[in-house]
Amino acid sequence: FKFKSTDLYGNESPAVDYVVTNIKADDPAQLQAAKQALTNLIASAKMLSASGKYDDATTTALAAATQKAQTALDQTNASVDSLTGANRDLQTAINQLAAKLPADKKTSLLNQLQSV
Repeated sequence: FKFKSTDLYGNESPAVDYVVTNIKADDPAQLQAAKQALTNLIASAKMLSASGKYDDATTTALAAATQKAQTALDQTNASVDSLTGANRDLQTAINQLAAKLPADKKTSLLNQLQSV
């Protein structure tokens, strides 16, 4: 930080630098809770991705979001904010998963499209 002062007569002091070294880091309990929540969500995302129930495009997007979340989790200096953001982004990818059409419905839909 840079500071300067002005007295009642308008005289200004030269600017001085002050280094703040006592900034409180994230609460360890909150950091651990954020790490655990993200770890759990990554595990869920991997199970959903491996289930084979979802279409390729959304599964690919989920895999990318899972990798990004894992990278955030692996950061040694991860903050609660960065972990919470990664959790939010991964949950969004999970929410956007689209189920595959069963083979019989897929064939029926293709026949309808061809007839149109």
